[in-house]
Order: sequence, then C-alpha cells, then structure tokens
Amino acid sequence: MSNNRMTPEQLAQAIRAEEISFEDGLICHMLNNLGIAIEDVAFFMALTLAISWANMGQMDGVVDLPDGPATVAEIIERFKLGAFVEK
Repeated sequence: MSNNRMTPEQLAQAIRAEEISFEDGLICHMLNNLGIAIEDVAFFMALTLAISWANMGQMDGVVDLPDGPATVAEIIERFKLGAFVEK
C-alpha cells in the first residue's frame, strides 16, 4: 500500500493491518497532511507521546510542543491524530 497522501484514517488502518509501521504512518501524516518537516524531531516525539497518552486515557496530560505546552486532547484535535487513537 502506498502511504503518499493518505488520510489519517487510511494511515491508521494501514498501521492496524500491519502494512506500515506506526512510525512510518505518523511520519507520512506529519509530512503530507500537516506540513511538518521530518527533521523536526521535537514535533515527532511530542505527537508520539500525545498519541501514547491518549491511548492510555490521559487526555488531560500536558505535552511540551515547540510552540508551547498543550493538553493531549488539544494536540489530538489540532494535529488531526484521532484516527491514531484506539477507540
């Protein structure tokens, strides 16, 4: 499956189907859907942390983004990461 220009939902589905890794899916989302450069490791780490916390139900946890702190819930909404969170 090609992961270029896939929606967050398509990427999450490919991850769950083990067609691509979580890291590759998140990187594709950052590059193609959010316009965040792969070199921005701080964003990658913050988004990974927010998804992890969201999957543990910690939606009110605070993550430091390069542009300031935000709650997990705010990050999930702002960066369209809901598809990567287990329901």
